[in-house]
Amino acid sequence: MKIRLFIFALAGLAAACLAQIQDGRWVETFQWQGYGIMQTEKFPVFGQKWRVRYRTLKNGPLQVVLNDFHNGSSKTVVKRAGGRVFGYQSYAHTEGVKYLSIAGGLNGWEVKVEQYLDNIEEWQYVKYLKHGIILEKKAVWAGDSPREFSVEMDSEWKLEFEQLSPGTLKVEVLDSEQFFIFSTQTDKVGATSAGWAYLPGKYTIRVSGSDALAWTIFAYRQIDVQPAGKAGEDK
Repeated sequence: MKIRLFIFALAGLAAACLAQIQDGRWVETFQWQGYGIMQTEKFPVFGQKWRVRYRTLKNGPLQVVLNDFHNGSSKTVVKRAGGRVFGYQSYAHTEGVKYLSIAGGLNGWEVKVEQYLDNIEEWQYVKYLKHGIILEKKAVWAGDSPREFSVEMDSEWKLEFEQLSPGTLKVEVLDSEQFFIFSTQTDKVGATSAGWAYLPGKYTIRVSGSDALAWTIFAYRQIDVQPAGKAGEDK
């Protein structure tokens, strides 16, 4: 009788543990807000279901494209010419890292990745954030007037800029085929923004706006990224 009760107790404990592991919740895992055009950093998917949530801050156009490094596919999440845009698109889990291409107006937009995670998947996500993306500085440019210059990159890279004095600042990046991969405009001292480029080649960077406006631009190369499947391992 005691053995039977012990077995029932173990079974109940195992069921409770399994229920706790399987119990999940929606978690905002990645978020971007900006004005104009940008490509996000790579991000992994931990949950079995996830979604891309989007909205414009005011009336204006918005296009979001989901790019998958694993199979090379690109899917349109949303494409609207104007109005107040908001909603989400749901997806099932797939292997490999992804990134988003976002093109909106200067009235602003916000895009989020939300994943439905159980306790173990959320722990893996937290470990991934703790590891982070390791960057190496490749170049820096500074000035106080409009300027256009080119840079040759042999791998994927991140652009980051900061406005250092009052006025209106516009920063644009075009690839070798003259397609915009980054474009934004700011008018506040201390304003910053960033975006990614994923193809090697020649890029043109244009800085325009108010005269005698100080700015700084950095270019970084990613030298390490932790795969989603190993996010739970301690270093």
